[in-house]
This record gives sequence, structure tokens and C-alpha cells, in this order.
Amino acid sequence: MNFIQACLGDYDTFIFDEPTSGVDVESAVIMMKIIKEIKSRGAAILLTSHNIEELQEASDYIYFINQGVIEQAGTVKEILSYSRHDATVEYVLVPQSIEKMAAYLDESAENDYYIHENVIVMAFSNINAMNCFLKSLVFNNIILIEIYQSNKKLKDVLFAAD
Repeated sequence: MNFIQACLGDYDTFIFDEPTSGVDVESAVIMMKIIKEIKSRGAAILLTSHNIEELQEASDYIYFINQGVIEQAGTVKEILSYSRHDATVEYVLVPQSIEKMAAYLDESAENDYYIHENVIVMAFSNINAMNCFLKSLVFNNIILIEIYQSNKKLKDVLFAAD
């Protein structure tokens, strides 16, 4: 009820403290659409949430606070670029034959990879490494149906194991 009352006003600043906590998924989606609409009108919004996905979707700037201490702060893009690990980029490869590609990878001792729901996920340290790998696939007659960069999630960066 308070959420609806706050949204009825034409203010330049809104404070939402855990607005989607305890509501069903459909209502939470609607509430986040309303918050983004308010934001698009130029209003400043302070949003607190334990739902990292909502924060990634709706925020321009984030403070990640753990036990009262700001551990990370920045735009979503800045935080996503932080890494506690080496600067690799993950790609999702969708081969025509998952078995054929997995056999090739096992045989060739290429980069580390894992298979997830009929796709192969691999990390490359730079674009040249990826290009060399793709050439090796062509030479070995392994066909990719699709390749795309894996979307990094805020929670993966914030809670990455050291």
C-alpha cells in the first residue's frame, strides 16, 4: 500500500526500502517497471534490496554493504568489470555436435571448459586466444551454431570465491 501511495506523487526523489520483499513474482516485476518508469522521468531513486538481480536491472550506481562496511561501490558496469580473478571473458559455444566438440576438447587439451545444458562455456584471456581456438575448430571440421559472450551477473562478481 505504501508503495502505491509513494508512486502517486510527483516527486523529484523517491526512497524505496526493499519494495518487492514479500510480494509475489508478478507483483515484483510490475513494481520494478514502475520504479524504472519513475526513474525515466528524471527522479532520483534510493533503492535498498537484497535482490541483486533487481539492483543490476534498475540501478545506475550501487553500494554493496556487508556488515555495515561499503565493500564495493560504482556503476553496474564498473562493478561488473571488477574481478577477483584473472581478466578472462567467458563465451558460450553452441556446437552442432556437443559430443564431437567435447571429444576434441578432451583430446586437444585446449582451454578449461564446462558443459552446461548442451552448450560449452569457455574462458579466453584475450581475443587472439579465442580466434586461434575458433580456427582450430574450423580445421577440425567442428561446426558452431552460435557463439556469444556470457552475461556476467552482479552476484557472481560480488560473491566470487577468492
